[in-house]
Amino acid sequence: MAITKETVLDQVEIVKMETWKVLQVRTKINVIEDDVIIASTKHRTTLYPDITSGSLSSQPADVKSIVGALWTDSHIASYRTHVSSSSS
Repeated sequence: MAITKETVLDQVEIVKMETWKVLQVRTKINVIEDDVIIASTKHRTTLYPDITSGSLSSQPADVKSIVGALWTDSHIASYRTHVSSSSS
């Protein structure tokens, strides 16, 4: 009758905004008893191109790989231009 909890990467979506893309990351927390999932819950977070490396460090390796391929320097610059023009 061992009860365990596991967190798994459930879904990663790339969502195109204007000239940049964000990542929507969904994790699933499963509560397992005797190899049977008895409860689960999902958590979603959105990652923007200006995320700091510290914030990214808590993400799964798959998410870090996607970020590395998706968010080029020009992509990040495009996002920053949008943010600065929106705030003025």
